[in-house]
Amino acid sequence: MLKAKLLSVALLLFTITQAQFNPKLNRFSATHKDGIVYLDWIMNSGSVCLGIVIERSEDSVNFKEIGDISGICGNLTKPVQYYFTDEFPVLNKKMYYRLSFVGFAYSDVISIVAVDVNKDEYSLFPNPAVGLSTLNFYNPKIENHSIIVLDSRGTEVLRLSTSEDKFLIDTEELDMGIYQFLIFNSTYSNTVSGRMVVAH
Repeated sequence: MLKAKLLSVALLLFTITQAQFNPKLNRFSATHKDGIVYLDWIMNSGSVCLGIVIERSEDSVNFKEIGDISGICGNLTKPVQYYFTDEFPVLNKKMYYRLSFVGFAYSDVISIVAVDVNKDEYSLFPNPAVGLSTLNFYNPKIENHSIIVLDSRGTEVLRLSTSEDKFLIDTEELDMGIYQFLIFNSTYSNTVSGRMVVAH
């Protein structure tokens, strides 16, 4: 009886070891809400491992462990979905995440900016603005807002509208320099002003 159990365990470990050299993910994504980052991923059928370590980095090079899923993971016959919540990310800065399949392989690296801005505040990424830049602002009621961008001479060079909490600004349409902007809703009860440096 004991011999049979040991043989079963040895066979399972051998199967896991063979499958784990190249674990496959169907998806690995990150979303954020209210200053919290939510990770989720799906391990393909046939991908198994002996544990998953979740790692985070501020520079995409130096990673630190922020959590783990212990025990046998994945399944030999069907896909398995996993979730992890990073409750204390570095806010308003690009963060990088990857998965370590306990000593054998790493997942691809994904990135996200967990934005948390208060009333009268904004967050611009990247800053200075290059290419397609994201300007986040306080809009808890998801109201329609407009933005006016002025150059150093006070000339309006850009006007956009959104019902989200961010503007996507294509800075390729702007010359290098310093710009002022004003964000406002229809009643001017929520306004945000600031400065944007454009660098190509």
